[in-house]
Amino acid sequence: MITPHLSPPAALVLSLSAFHGRGFIAGGIPLDSPLPLLASREAVIGLLVEIAFITTFTQRFLNRLGN
Repeated sequence: MITPHLSPPAALVLSLSAFHGRGFIAGGIPLDSPLPLLASREAVIGLLVEIAFITTFTQRFLNRLGN
C-alpha cells in the first residue's frame, strides 16, 4: 500500500503531467504548489493545440484524396 494518499488536485496534476506533460515532476516540489499546477495547465493547452493540428491536417489530407 502506498502512503500518503494524494489529494484530488495533486492526483490530477500528476496524471496530466504523466500523460501529456514532461513525464516527471522534480522532487521536493509539492504537487499542490503553483509551479506544477501551471505545468499541468500548459500540458492541457498543448494537448488542445495538438488536437487542432491533427484535425486540420486530417481534413486537408482527406479532402485531397476526395478530389
